Amino acid sequence: MSFLRFIAASALLVACGGDSTSATSDAGTPDAYGHKNFDAQTTSDAGIADAVEEPWDRMTNHGTGALGAPHLRSIYVGTDGVDLAPSYDAYISFLVSSPDWWGAILSQYGVQYGTYDGATDIPTSTFIHDGDVVNGFINWAILDMRVHQAVHATITDDAGADSGVPLVPRADAYVVFLPDGVNVDLGQGETTCANAGGYHSYDTDEPYAIIPPCGRSLIVISHEIAEMVTDPEPGSGWFSDADEQSMYGGEIGDLCNMIAHADGQSVTALWSNKDGTCEPQN
Repeated sequence: MSFLRFIAASALLVACGGDSTSATSDAGTPDAYGHKNFDAQTTSDAGIADAVEEPWDRMTNHGTGALGAPHLRSIYVGTDGVDLAPSYDAYISFLVSSPDWWGAILSQYGVQYGTYDGATDIPTSTFIHDGDVVNGFINWAILDMRVHQAVHATITDDAGADSGVPLVPRADAYVVFLPDGVNVDLGQGETTCANAGGYHSYDTDEPYAIIPPCGRSLIVISHEIAEMVTDPEPGSGWFSDADEQSMYGGEIGDLCNMIAHADGQSVTALWSNKDGTCEPQN
């Protein structure tokens, strides 16, 4: 039985190291609500009508709601100087305390300012097992299992004795950065990079976002974090029923799919029920 209950892929596909190139929307598995290709550079608001600037409860709560005041932790899979992603710790710390982005928009959905608890580095050989990666791809179900194992593992000493100390300190949600050369087979013929810049999902008791090498962008990272905290169990938190089956996608970032700026940083625009538009508008 797979640990994966739901999977929601990023609506943003970006080139490695860039903050904006082209965009595609959610790719899915049999348990997903899937959304197809979309180029964010051809429209100012994901093909939606111009900003109406009046309340519009397009996003609705489907039961579980959002993470209230989440503690986030990053997991960097890789070996420093070999295949490890660069650190995004400072950026994530900014996101969870940004007044113009997190405070102004996510608070509308019950998400208060978050706390970034830091990062844990896990060597590729510890996280990824022999045979997991085939032609550069790891299957989403296998990756879900590896995330679960990592966040529930304890550290052993040189003699193999269990210390009881968690390998990854507990948090409310995790951002997992995959090592160079490893992408994800999302099923149904879709993969990260070709069909999605990243995705978020939910294990037995922890929401997490997956950032593959091609998704190492401020836009993808902010997109996945925003959707992870507002719809932590994809399909049971906040999303738009009217857009859920559209080509754009139904989560808070999917409705907008454009670059914005908040407090001097690049971020993904998010849907505001309060103003009936995508914000920040800049």
